[in-house]
Amino acid sequence: MLVFLAEFFCLAWCRVQCDGRESKISEENARYKKLMNTQNDLKIERATLMSLNRLSKFAEKHLKLKSPTARQIILLP
Repeated sequence: MLVFLAEFFCLAWCRVQCDGRESKISEENARYKKLMNTQNDLKIERATLMSLNRLSKFAEKHLKLKSPTARQIILLP
């Protein structure tokens, strides 16, 4: 009887530990998916901020820069 009780408690303890690990794994998987979505959003935002149209408009408006004329361009051999 004592062996049966010891085995029962050991099995119950193992099951509780296994359930705890499963819940932690699922939490980490959800966290990973959330971080991957955030990373993708940041990549899209970076691409938007680095677009040539946006940068040229910013340079013209805030820095008062203009596109060079044909006379200002020097081609190097």
